Amino acid sequence: MATTASATKTALVKSLGADVVIDCRKQAFGSGRYDYDVVIGTVGDETLGTSWRVPKPGGTVIGITGPPDRTFAREIGADPAVGPAMAAPSHRMCRRARRHQVTYGA
Repeated sequence: MATTASATKTALVKSLGADVVIDCRKQAFGSGRYDYDVVIGTVGDETLGTSWRVPKPGGTVIGITGPPDRTFAREIGADPAVGPAMAAPSHRMCRRARRHQVTYGA
């Protein structure tokens, strides 16, 4: 498992199970493909937008702060009439994910 953190948090995230720690102040996240199965975006749209190259083809990018997708709308039991409107903001994310041969979920 890999994560991003500042240098001062390296020991903490390693104690939580991280094998690789990317210093977020020295290296841009998403600057290369790392061949991970899943990337979980916890910061926001700007960082999530750089996540597409990180998982291997067929992998998944999950945005816990990004716009919800149709699956999320179904899982929370959103009214079928509300689901498409709720998922509309994620359309751009899903399209970007497809271009990078990964899937997007929120």
